[in-house]
Amino acid sequence: MSDAHFLVREEFNKKSELERKKILFDCLFSLKKTLSNKKVKVMIFSYWWTQAWQIDTINEFCENSDWAYLDLNWIGEGYGNELLFIDPKDNHPSPFANKILAKEIYKKLIEEKLIPLTNST
Repeated sequence: MSDAHFLVREEFNKKSELERKKILFDCLFSLKKTLSNKKVKVMIFSYWWTQAWQIDTINEFCENSDWAYLDLNWIGEGYGNELLFIDPKDNHPSPFANKILAKEIYKKLIEEKLIPLTNST
């Protein structure tokens, strides 16, 4: 993770939970406004380090916006960090983690009918 990312996260974490919720809500609302006159279906997902207040805020926003939401915070259970992350100092998913995330996201896309189910052999 870059130094800039750490600095932004550090400043963000200094804010109260209410301020952080507002920032997250404003970001989601801005996305909704941008997509409002487009024929786009939206699915948001979270994983691993997403905090409970973030999950609650995103889930509530998605329910009120008719967007699909997929909570994947459980997906790393049973695997060590060495399998899940590129590097101990970088919390981006490893190729292995991307595969398990992709499978769950694909299932949700099918379930929400956001992509067509194909009969490929």
